[in-house]
Amino acid sequence: MKPEKVIPFPHLVNEIEIPKNGYIINTPVFCERTFNHKCVDHYKTLLLGEKAKCCPYGFGSDILKVGKKKIVITGLNVIGISDKKIIRRNLHEKDVSVQFAKAKYERVKERTVDLLGPLYQLQEKSEEINKNEVFINENKDLLDTTFHELRKLNAQLKRQSELLNQEVEGYELDKERIKYLALNVFNTSRLISIRLNTYDFLLNPELNALAIKKPIRVFKKIEKTIHCLKVASDQKSVRIGIRGTSHKRVNANDLFELLPFLLLENAMKYSPKGNEVEVKIVETYDDQIHVRISNLGPRPEDDEIDKLVEKGFRSSKVNGIESGSGLGLFLAQAICDLHSISMEIKIGEQRTFVNQLAYSDFAVTLRMNALD
Repeated sequence: MKPEKVIPFPHLVNEIEIPKNGYIINTPVFCERTFNHKCVDHYKTLLLGEKAKCCPYGFGSDILKVGKKKIVITGLNVIGISDKKIIRRNLHEKDVSVQFAKAKYERVKERTVDLLGPLYQLQEKSEEINKNEVFINENKDLLDTTFHELRKLNAQLKRQSELLNQEVEGYELDKERIKYLALNVFNTSRLISIRLNTYDFLLNPELNALAIKKPIRVFKKIEKTIHCLKVASDQKSVRIGIRGTSHKRVNANDLFELLPFLLLENAMKYSPKGNEVEVKIVETYDDQIHVRISNLGPRPEDDEIDKLVEKGFRSSKVNGIESGSGLGLFLAQAICDLHSISMEIKIGEQRTFVNQLAYSDFAVTLRMNALD
């Protein structure tokens, strides 16, 4: 049962709403037809003062205070609060107006508050349980996705370690080959750390917002991310190239490292085999660093473009191409917001068809303030 169902008088929670019927006394027809700015001002004053008052049209109004919650009751015909003469003039023939002595009204009011208290507590508990249930389900899905990715990376790490071990135990040592395999092991290990950091950020965004910031060189972070994704990009035959350079730094916390990873992995994942992901870095004269990451990607519907940064949203065009959680661009936007970085997504007009699916240039541009 909703708590408001036990209120016997006309009532409202928001001062700009027409009062709702009580379970004994309905809202006067006059109030429903005449509700205007005078009524709103009256209810606002009442909420501030919390004392029973007569409204401009003769009806009494009062406050039911249940914990921190305030509910306005109105349409009252109470001796000592209402104006009997004005009420008589404004009553409609369909209205049933019960006049209360003040003592009787106070007892009804007190009893109503006593009934509302437990009902509101029950409602709050129910809302809290529903909220926790949604939170648990969301995090279960996130945990399942994270474990799935970690299992794949662990299998990859195991295979790379085996190859490295075979090379070390071989008759002839190929230093370049060993160096390459060792780098693969390191990069895969780093990918596992990034996955765990992503999970941690989703669970505890407020902690990351408070993390200490320090000067970070953007170009180096992007370069490291490209190395980190080399095994995956080689497997998909998608080259990640970088144009331009930058020696400038930005003020950021460790979470910044996830930003190029999320955007580059997203671009690589949705690029057709044999295509290229291009990273272009430009330093501007007004002490900004612009990073543009572009690739050929499945063209979303026009009404989907603004939704791409929403949590859990995936374009209908990518469902049959790659599995995903719809968190990549959402997380990238969240990290940008924490660091006052502008992120802009643009889709090219030209269409290229791959397996009967329309692809277009997909570009994400980051604009960030550089340190002096």
